[in-house]
Amino acid sequence: LGLFIHGAWTAVRLDVDRDGDADLLCSSGTENIKLFRNDLEKRGNSVTLRLRDVSASSHRNAYGAHVTVYAGGRQFHRWMPGTVSGGRMAQMTHDLHVGLGDAKVDSTVVVWSNGSRSHYTSATENNTWIIASDGTVSLLSQPRALQVSPATGSIDHTSPVTLQWTGPRGSRFDVRIGRTPDF
Repeated sequence: LGLFIHGAWTAVRLDVDRDGDADLLCSSGTENIKLFRNDLEKRGNSVTLRLRDVSASSHRNAYGAHVTVYAGGRQFHRWMPGTVSGGRMAQMTHDLHVGLGDAKVDSTVVVWSNGSRSHYTSATENNTWIIASDGTVSLLSQPRALQVSPATGSIDHTSPVTLQWTGPRGSRFDVRIGRTPDF
């Protein structure tokens, strides 16, 4: 695929352009920051789930929750780890991505960290959904990219780098990435 970075400290999986596939954001002491966008042709369906545990004394990001997506007679399992799970100085996205092939979602079951179980039928494929422990399911609006810099590689880009998006109703999201914690 042509991915190359010398001395990578970490590789963070996320869907930076929200097109339904995983991209990689890598940092290195020798090459700064590189964004590897996955622009391969889309094949098959997927669903992305963002869990929210709204119960008392639980972690908002639903650490420890287990998800089973039932689609086309198959089961797809994911879990929300409660660790950094990204290598040195990084953390993965809290979105759980499930590739489904040609199948369509029949239902989704979440076993929350407190042991309670929820069943959902409204989270359909090729979208990103917020699933909450109180039973609500909502479609995550698609932000529009303002700037993705660096688009490829990190040559001649100084730290920090800012990725910017606008969301629904004009809300703005910035992700700043730098070499030192005080940028």
